Amino acid sequence: MEGSIDLILDATHRSAELAHSLAREHWYKGLMTEAVGATIDAAFSIDRPLNRFFARIDTRDDASARVAKKLGLIQEGVLRQSRFHKGKFIDNAIFVILRDNWKMTVLLS
Repeated sequence: MEGSIDLILDATHRSAELAHSLAREHWYKGLMTEAVGATIDAAFSIDRPLNRFFARIDTRDDASARVAKKLGLIQEGVLRQSRFHKGKFIDNAIFVILRDNWKMTVLLS
């Protein structure tokens, strides 16, 4: 698999969580920025409107944090030792964009 984007919708709270991965040979080509941007745009365009879109990003993953920031997501905080991966506890940063902020990001680009 070259890459994937998973979107977890929470209809009750009108939010969506994004998770993504991309094969190493495709890093630094702008592919994930484009794909995540299109996913956010689609998520905010569905019939039952979402208000909040977020991603949990490993605090060591600078590339994914850059993708989030390029798309206008802001870091709300860090969930310390919130995930156990390969024998270690990992901190996850929470990056968020709200519907109104996304509209402004799209208008300004």
